[in-house]
Parts: sequence; C-alpha cells; structure tokens
Amino acid sequence: MQFFFFVKKYEPPSHVKLLLADDRFLFIGSLNWLFNGGKTKQKEISCLITNPNTIQYVKEEYLK
Repeated sequence: MQFFFFVKKYEPPSHVKLLLADDRFLFIGSLNWLFNGGKTKQKEISCLITNPNTIQYVKEEYLK
C-alpha cells in the first residue's frame, strides 16, 4: 500500500490535513493525528473518502 501525507500551505480559514493511500482511500480533516491525543478542548474532525472523482478533485486542488 502506498501512502501520501499532505499539509497544504495555511490559507485561512483552512486547517486541513490529507492522507492518501493508493489513490483509493483519502482521509481529510482537521485532526492532528500525531499530536492532539484528546487533551485539548478544540473540536477536530476527519472523514474517509473513497469516491474516485472526489479523490481526483482533491489531488488536483492540493497537489498543484
């Protein structure tokens, strides 16, 4: 399985992180996977996207 992790240059109000696996699974959201640990009151969310058209759109927007 091939993974890509992207953090786009900060553009307010964006705070997005992406994890793309094999061009088939895209996790996108604001969660700081390696940092937060649930110790703050900040609300974070991420979701899994498997729709190929949506994945392609996100790749084109974030990998310009």
